[in-house]
Amino acid sequence: MTSSYGNTGDLLARLLSKGRDVASRTAELASEFSRQRANVRENLEKADHIYAVDPSMLDDVTMPSVAAVDGAHIADSRAIGDICAAVAVAVGPGDEPRSEDWMGCVPRNARNKEILTGIMSAMEIRLAASSDADLVLVDGSMTSGLINITKAIALAGAGNTELEQMALGLKTTEMRDAAMEVLTSKRFVAVPKYTTTNKEFVRDLPMSLKDFDGRTVATMALRPGEMTAMFGGEDSDQRSFQDKKRQVANALGFSEAEYAEFVRASTSVAWSYYRPHAWTPAFRFDVPPALADDVDHGRRVLKTLYETTLSPGIREPLPLYIADTFAKQISVGVSPIMDMAAVDYQEDDDALILMIMGYRT
Repeated sequence: MTSSYGNTGDLLARLLSKGRDVASRTAELASEFSRQRANVRENLEKADHIYAVDPSMLDDVTMPSVAAVDGAHIADSRAIGDICAAVAVAVGPGDEPRSEDWMGCVPRNARNKEILTGIMSAMEIRLAASSDADLVLVDGSMTSGLINITKAIALAGAGNTELEQMALGLKTTEMRDAAMEVLTSKRFVAVPKYTTTNKEFVRDLPMSLKDFDGRTVATMALRPGEMTAMFGGEDSDQRSFQDKKRQVANALGFSEAEYAEFVRASTSVAWSYYRPHAWTPAFRFDVPPALADDVDHGRRVLKTLYETTLSPGIREPLPLYIADTFAKQISVGVSPIMDMAAVDYQEDDDALILMIMGYRT
């Protein structure tokens, strides 16, 4: 297609001309991945990182009542301000989900999205802590929500906006108690969708795979019905301890004694990977230190992951998938807000344009 701005078909043609080479290179990477699988597995076996989960061991385990908690947030940047919304949803063990939500319009600021993330994480932690389920699945790692809250409070400054005031308002006994409940009770298991580090495997990887994340490595190495050893826990090295302590600073206002316990709990989280079926990846699951040494409760966790991933079409435990689906409805709730505001506002045409003008991404 030709216009006064030139031939707009050139860009597409150039991209398509490179497509075969890129596809070929992608196939080469997949072949390299496949060739390295046996090598990775052998290395992990030598390091005593792989264990078989006997199906008969799970047959005798009673399926616990299960809840799952997930959240979502939107910071819709408009020229005249940011429409911010956050929700958290808990599903199970009953029929009706429980939820928390907040929505408001605040002056545009690059910090708003991170502050909003922390507020969403606080909602998730409160809902998880208040669940009466035997086992509560939490989206993300065991400490990612606490890190988000720490960032939100640090960025809130003097609390000049409603959003910043909400972040500063998280310094409550209720929030501190909820955080400690999730970090210390055997009822809570965090199941992150994504992982970004591989420190538990990096010494066992060939150079070409050094940057692969832990979940990908575990999926490469584990056969269906296998899990890795537990990593982390109270034996975490000093460097990891100090890094985690810095990430989960005392933003919530614990007393000195309470903060010492909070640091011990948050830096002693243990984790493992389990691949329940041939059609699933390996799932990472984080557990509090109290659960890491409890074999019977650990089997209940494996039973839950096995029984809630029976559908090949869903790539995470079913309760978390349902909670995520509910939470993502936030986009439906937020999208009409500016249209409603534009209908109500009639004073200044330029302000009206700024109100409805979003930023392209």
